[in-house]
Amino acid sequence: MSDPDFDTFPLWRRGNQFEDFEVEQVFEHQWGRTFTAGDATLFSSVAVRYCPLYLNAEYTKSERRRDMVVLSVSSKVWRWREYIRRHDPSAPPRVQ
Repeated sequence: MSDPDFDTFPLWRRGNQFEDFEVEQVFEHQWGRTFTAGDATLFSSVAVRYCPLYLNAEYTKSERRRDMVVLSVSSKVWRWREYIRRHDPSAPPRVQ
């Protein structure tokens, strides 16, 4: 098998490049974000909670649950972080 010619592969542009931005350009955005399964898995790993309900989607479905269980401590940490962001006077206002 021959080596692929990477010069012929199409490149998909993703996001903005440095040249796309202008001086003093402002982006309106919401501070919050969705708590994903990846976040839950990362937090469970860091907290050394290796229960399959937190880490394994197939096992969780076999236990008659819709989706992976989020470690309750991680959701409390997330809520506390959002509370701090919301009440921090230096944080920019949320966009509704």
